[in-house]
Amino acid sequence: VSRRSKMQPNLKIKIINCRNSRLWYSKYVEEIFFVVRDEFDVYWVQEPNEWRTLNFVLKEDAEVVS
Repeated sequence: VSRRSKMQPNLKIKIINCRNSRLWYSKYVEEIFFVVRDEFDVYWVQEPNEWRTLNFVLKEDAEVVS
């Protein structure tokens, strides 16, 4: 498995869990995000804030939705 990132303009994920309450997405469980980049163990998404910060979601805490 390549550790290189892949751009995923049409991929969406739903956050289904957050095992660490300190992660930025702990308050977004059940929310859906568009994936900007797909890496080995994380998805990179834009946070829903005014700065549109790029941040990661652990793959174990998310599922792909159609």
